[in-house]
Amino acid sequence: MAFMDLGTDLNNLPEQESLPEGDYDLIIEGSKFNSEKNMTLVRLAVEGHPDSKVVFHNLSMPRPEDEPEKAVNKLKFLKLFLVKFKVPFTTEGFDDEDFAGKTARCHLVQEEYQGQINNKIKL
Repeated sequence: MAFMDLGTDLNNLPEQESLPEGDYDLIIEGSKFNSEKNMTLVRLAVEGHPDSKVVFHNLSMPRPEDEPEKAVNKLKFLKLFLVKFKVPFTTEGFDDEDFAGKTARCHLVQEEYQGQINNKIKL
């Protein structure tokens, strides 16, 4: 195994931090569909805040075992996200390959997850 010289001291890098609650411009960096959970995990960066933590957002799709009300709520939240980020969709669905690079101004809140404070989109 070879030594990797990074040309910098990793100990001097700034810590990634959560941002205070407020409105921010977000850009979608990428997404990944999890067929087992029928969910798409979206990875977003906060424009103008290079030291902020990455924001993750889950888009849950209805599952056959969902109660009708739960399925409709999942679709409503999904539509809010797609409209906010101007992701094209049809009556049949959408293509998650259209996500990357889309931007929107969103309200972020702080939320504790696994003992760490992270930002979460509040639609």
